Amino acid sequence: MSIYVGVLQRQTLLHSIRKKASIQAKKAHGKVYGNVQNFTAAGRKLGLEKIKSTSITHAKKQQIQAIIRNCQAANMSYGEIAEALNQNRFTTIRGKRFYRNTVRRLAMSM
Repeated sequence: MSIYVGVLQRQTLLHSIRKKASIQAKKAHGKVYGNVQNFTAAGRKLGLEKIKSTSITHAKKQQIQAIIRNCQAANMSYGEIAEALNQNRFTTIRGKRFYRNTVRRLAMSM
């Protein structure tokens, strides 16, 4: 078993080396990775504004944040709040279940 693990680690290392060399060769020929516009101060500002506007206008998130506030007022833990949201068939914006850390992050962003 340990031989197999060693071979697998070696293959992973070789793949990484080949991939890095390929990227460096493409960069040497002028390939640009990523969106260069996002690297400017204006691009970062637009991205931050988009994130904030999406979080503020999303009605579902506002409703969930109101529930979280009420549950926090009732001294419920993040895990208990997540369990209550899941039992009431609430999902995250991406349609996933709530977890303790999901609720904590939402609570911290309010």
